Amino acid sequence: MDKPSSPYNGKCVYEQVEIRITNMDEGQIYCGEDIQKGTVMESSSNTFLIIIRADTKAQG
Repeated sequence: MDKPSSPYNGKCVYEQVEIRITNMDEGQIYCGEDIQKGTVMESSSNTFLIIIRADTKAQG
């Protein structure tokens, strides 16, 4: 991640994490450090979907 993430028109320019915990068709999009260390998220069902999008390549 050579470039920092930044919000642009409600979306992240370079990288984003989308978390779907109530609706598997739509989720909340997070940029940069939107999710603070220690944040707890809980699904209302037996499904918890995490989608990571990057503009070039990802490592991790």
